[in-house]
Amino acid sequence: SFVAVRADRWNLAALLASLSTVVRPVGVFALVSFAVVLAMRRDYRQLATITLIGLGIGTLYIAPIWLLCGNPFANYALYQAGGDWGPHGLPITYPFGALISSFLAALHHQNARWYTLTLFAAWPTLALLSATMIWRPRNRQGCLLRYRPEALFASAYFLFFFLYNNFEVVWLFSRFLIPVLPILVFSLRDWIPKDRRVVWGAAVLSALLSSASIVHFRNIFGFKLP
Repeated sequence: SFVAVRADRWNLAALLASLSTVVRPVGVFALVSFAVVLAMRRDYRQLATITLIGLGIGTLYIAPIWLLCGNPFANYALYQAGGDWGPHGLPITYPFGALISSFLAALHHQNARWYTLTLFAAWPTLALLSATMIWRPRNRQGCLLRYRPEALFASAYFLFFFLYNNFEVVWLFSRFLIPVLPILVFSLRDWIPKDRRVVWGAAVLSALLSSASIVHFRNIFGFKLP
């Protein structure tokens, strides 16, 4: 979708972003970022077109759910009924509220290890740092002008998950970040070593540590940490 935007193929970009919402509703933030950029350019005709595309895909998605379940927002209702969004049944809460409470719960989890908790804390920290670095002054006349849709999308996406009201959000945060990981890495590019041996070594170590948090450190590295 973003590759299409860079080629000024807004209709294709809107179509792909709209289709992404069928799998993950947060894909709507891509459509919103496109709308903001077009509004800033005062290209209202193209803005109206991508809005219609988004509404069309949304209607095609909701219609069969409505017919089969009797409720166009059945998925939303299932999340509420399942307790995923807490006692109030709302998908958002105050900033970092669910993240903090989820992390505190992980501290008392019998299977949580210190290295797992370190990873849990690292991902939201990296996301917050990345969201800040995207808008630093040196980017305003460079990357932000060329990649404004990506910057807006990533910022809205980060903000949503800092507000996301899920009692397991800290356990799932690294998975939630997958769609914006390229933007996260790009925003922190000045801090990333350029030596490929270091980069690949860090990538392998990250994968092993992530596996260790699931199947235990000893099963991955052959020895046990305190």
